[in-house]
Amino acid sequence: MTIYAVIRYNIAQEIGFDKFFFFIINKSIAYTALFSVMFSALLPNIKSIGYEIQPEFIKEKKNFGIFGFYLALVHIFLTIRNINPSIYPKFFDNEGSFSIFGTLAIIFGILTILVLLFLKIISQKEVQEKIKYENLRKYLKTVYLALFFVLLHNFFIGGKSWFSIEKWSWYMPPITLISAITVIFVFYVKTKSIFINKQYKKSL
Repeated sequence: MTIYAVIRYNIAQEIGFDKFFFFIINKSIAYTALFSVMFSALLPNIKSIGYEIQPEFIKEKKNFGIFGFYLALVHIFLTIRNINPSIYPKFFDNEGSFSIFGTLAIIFGILTILVLLFLKIISQKEVQEKIKYENLRKYLKTVYLALFFVLLHNFFIGGKSWFSIEKWSWYMPPITLISAITVIFVFYVKTKSIFINKQYKKSL
């Protein structure tokens, strides 16, 4: 994703390489965080789209989720450290104040990290021992709430340009759109998994 971001933003869009670390790398970190959380949610349902994975690998979903959480923290710290109109112009209006879209993007970003923090807490063994199994399963499903917040976060950052293909630099889709498609794919797999499970139960 870093190479894609360099080509699309530094080269095609001619964003200066002086913004490489705090803008380009930050985008790459953000997407990697999303991909890790997405993979964590996807693993238990992967069979619904025809892939067979070893049970031992599926157990790694917790580690993918935790890794995504820490990367999301890095993304937040980098964004807060460098949030200004020159690096994040979409967050501000002409007067230099936060725009409505910028404010909503930040709000849904905060909500995302709060849900991920909740999941990080309940992933601890000592915490899980105090939670009933039925409740734990319900709590773990809040990962989909986090992904939904990510979808909204990305929409308010770059949604205005998602369907204006002629405005895409070198016709390369924005990373916010790629992130949104990633989230939608997870929801598609989850929905398909639920449908398959219902069909299976009916056949018993």
